[in-house]
Amino acid sequence: MAAFDRVLVLETAGRVGQVALASGETILVEAPLGQARRRASDLALAVADLLRGQGWAARELTAVVVGLGPGSYTGLRVGLASAKALAYATGSAFFGVETFAAIAVRAPMEVRALSVVGDALQGKLFRHDLRRAADGSWEPAGLLGVVDSAEWRSSLH
Repeated sequence: MAAFDRVLVLETAGRVGQVALASGETILVEAPLGQARRRASDLALAVADLLRGQGWAARELTAVVVGLGPGSYTGLRVGLASAKALAYATGSAFFGVETFAAIAVRAPMEVRALSVVGDALQGKLFRHDLRRAADGSWEPAGLLGVVDSAEWRSSLH
């Protein structure tokens, strides 16, 4: 049995959020949150639907994990507040995960360096350069920043 066998995962930093249930590192079920679903009440309904569909009660959660961005201030605020409140109310462990680091983890082991980018709106991108450490984990190769999207695209050629 996994140390955290009933995990709720919330990602609300982007235009389309995501809620998921996991056992350890295995995603069991996930559902997108549309752009219109940016309120805490909408997030709570999505979580309740997932829990019900999996046959879990909120009190059975062992951990709540939330994405820390970068991203939309409103989305981050709703996600963090909801995750923290649910973890507190259920006695679950609470973890925050830097969103771009979570994306990088999915890269194949032979990838030694990468840039993760996300929409920062108004023609800008969030960008974080990462490199593979000796132990296989990812470490920053520079600071997370905001860059002009046209300049970034032209730098790829």
